[in-house]
Amino acid sequence: MSSTCYDPILGLLAESVDDLESTRIATENRLRSLASYDLETTREAEELTLLCAQLLDAEKHAIKNLERRMKAHQLWPTFKDMQGIGRKQLARLLAAIGDPAWNTKENRPRTFGELVAFCGLDPVNGQGRRKRRGERANWNGEARKRLWLIATSCVKEPGRTWPMDGEAAWQMRRVYEQGRNKYAHAVHASECVRCGPAGEPAAAGTPLPAGHQNARAIRLVMREILAIAYNAAQKVHLEGNINERTP
Repeated sequence: MSSTCYDPILGLLAESVDDLESTRIATENRLRSLASYDLETTREAEELTLLCAQLLDAEKHAIKNLERRMKAHQLWPTFKDMQGIGRKQLARLLAAIGDPAWNTKENRPRTFGELVAFCGLDPVNGQGRRKRRGERANWNGEARKRLWLIATSCVKEPGRTWPMDGEAAWQMRRVYEQGRNKYAHAVHASECVRCGPAGEPAAAGTPLPAGHQNARAIRLVMREILAIAYNAAQKVHLEGNINERTP
């Protein structure tokens, strides 16, 4: 098996989008701050406005390059018909996790459990991982962020009848709704700081509020996205090995 789904160029293009996006947002924030000084018409504000427009154009160009590269990626055909999953966010996710089925750093196959842990989706004491102040996270925050954005985008899609666009089109929405049903009457397995007021975590055995049920259901969608990417990558590796052995 070789890391045929790893595309370093995709990673570089994703980094370019990240850098331009961050710079553009920071510049827009500085422009808005000028309003508090009533200097909207100053030369500096005009120059910042022009710079924002230039950064936005450069960002759009970088996104087009990223999406073009993602369209040619081996895993794109697996996701292209799924509602809520676009080329830009999928590319940024793959840039963060690399080859879903291969540990490039150690040059060996990657288990699905390792991939889940890498993205911070392995629960601890029945609860999702949370980074505490002063602690160093032992998962990839960028990968989890991209997964969360993709999953929430899938959830926002209207709950139409799935067969209208094919069974696969609404697969993530179905996973989410099944998750909401699954956790509709769930209770906390242990104290939960996210569901209680500051200094008063929700006690074990208390019902999960709607927001916590929603977060759990979205994590199921995130895990499903990872599973699909992992299985598709394994298939690519398998087909590559068969082709290598074929005289």
